[in-house]
Amino acid sequence: IVACSLTAETLSAHGANEKNPFVVHRQGIYTVANVHMLALKSIIMLEHPSTKDISYHAKAILDAFKHHGDAFPKGSDHGSTHAKSDVWTQHKDFDKKQRAADQAIEQLILFAEQNDKHKTKQAFADVSKTCKNCHDDYRKKGNWPF
Repeated sequence: IVACSLTAETLSAHGANEKNPFVVHRQGIYTVANVHMLALKSIIMLEHPSTKDISYHAKAILDAFKHHGDAFPKGSDHGSTHAKSDVWTQHKDFDKKQRAADQAIEQLILFAEQNDKHKTKQAFADVSKTCKNCHDDYRKKGNWPF
């Protein structure tokens, strides 16, 4: 209930008046990823006992990324976007960073399914790093979501 309330508040605050469907869609996708990252943090870093759910949360992030389509097409820079303008001009680098995130998530899934706690923890750190690398280059500071 708390997670749903926080998500609803976040979405309503960021997208209530937004009319650009690309902005609303990508903010929804990245919000989904963020919520699953929080759940992963609680399990992997804070030792919540639901270790069997690590793979589920990681797969949900990967699935969300695979379904965001062309999240930054020409013209989607209008509206309440928090993406830096470079996201529209540096497509190859952005795509490279997305592939790095996908690969890191796939490693997290692999290690979680092998029940390797140490490698799972390192893989989660790698996923976080790939997200941060992209955010540093393509998201305006202090803004969430894209």
